[in-house]
Amino acid sequence: AGDDEEAQRRFIWGTFADHFGRRSMVLRAGLGMAIGFSLLGMTRSMAWFLPTFVLVGTCNGYVPAAIALVATNTPRRHLGRALATVQSAALLGTTCGPALGALLAGVLPAYRDLFWISAGLSAMAGTLALAFAREEARRPLGPFRLTVLRDSAVILRVPSMWVLFLMSFLFSTAI
Repeated sequence: AGDDEEAQRRFIWGTFADHFGRRSMVLRAGLGMAIGFSLLGMTRSMAWFLPTFVLVGTCNGYVPAAIALVATNTPRRHLGRALATVQSAALLGTTCGPALGALLAGVLPAYRDLFWISAGLSAMAGTLALAFAREEARRPLGPFRLTVLRDSAVILRVPSMWVLFLMSFLFSTAI
C-alpha cells in the first residue's frame, strides 16, 4: 500500500525526474521549449499553431525543474541562498517578461519574431544547464511506472485544486 500511495503523490514530470534525474527535466524544459518556440515561429495557420502551442506547454516547467535540481544537489549550508537565487530569477522573469515582450512587440517588424527570441532564450537556458548543471548520480529505487490517469484523478479530488485552476485561468486571461 505504501508504494501505491507514493506513486499517487508523484505526477508526470516528477515521476520522470525521480527515475531519470532532475537535470534531465531541466534539459527537457529548456531545450524542449526552444524547439517548440522555434516551431511556433514557423507556423502559418491556427491548425498548426494550436498543437505546437500545446507542445510548448507540455515542455514547460523550467523553474520547478531548476528548483528541484538545486534543492537536491546543493550542499545544505548553501541551500537557502541557492534556492533564493533561483526563485528571485524566476520572479524577475515573471515580473519583467511581459513588459519586455510588449516593448519588443512594438519594436520588432512582426509578432512572430517574439517566438524566435523566446526560442533563443530557452535554448540559452537549456545550453547553460547542459554545460554547468551537475547532478549526483542516483539509481532509481524501482522500475519506471507512469500512472497518468491515477495521478490526474488524485489531483482532481483535491477541492482547492479547482480554485487554483480557476484563479490560474483568470490570471492568464487578465494578462
